[in-house]
Amino acid sequence: DYGCGFGEISWFFSREGYNIECCDISSYCIERAKTLGLNACLCSELINSSKKYDIIFINNAFFYVHPEYRKNLLTIIHSKLNPSGKLYIFDEPDYTKRKLLNMSKLRYIITSLFPVYQQEMAGFFNKPKETQTYGLSCGFKNVQVIDSWCAYRSHFIFYK
Repeated sequence: DYGCGFGEISWFFSREGYNIECCDISSYCIERAKTLGLNACLCSELINSSKKYDIIFINNAFFYVHPEYRKNLLTIIHSKLNPSGKLYIFDEPDYTKRKLLNMSKLRYIITSLFPVYQQEMAGFFNKPKETQTYGLSCGFKNVQVIDSWCAYRSHFIFYK
């Protein structure tokens, strides 16, 4: 669970018997995740480890990665997956669906120039075609975009 926050989703999978590790960029979040009994570390520790994973997922967190650094992160995650591994990215604010947010005309125009989803938290819209192109250029064989339960968001599955 890359970008686990306090670890609630990891905790659920752990309780269901899955062997799960989680990471976040916040040491405060990691300490909270550890109180749930989770194997949690900073994302930098995971990136620097030699471990390989069958599945890596990012839930509601990839949009915090500045678009300039997304390709780099996808390259790193690709290197951390086993040969038939998958990356799941869930609930990304989708740039192509931003009209569904009923934002003002001014904000719509501004987000056309600067694709910022949450300016107060530095979150960015995800451009699905761009993300697919990044994934394929990083070595993923296929990238699938799926509609989310939330009308203005999308999910991604990257197949190694």
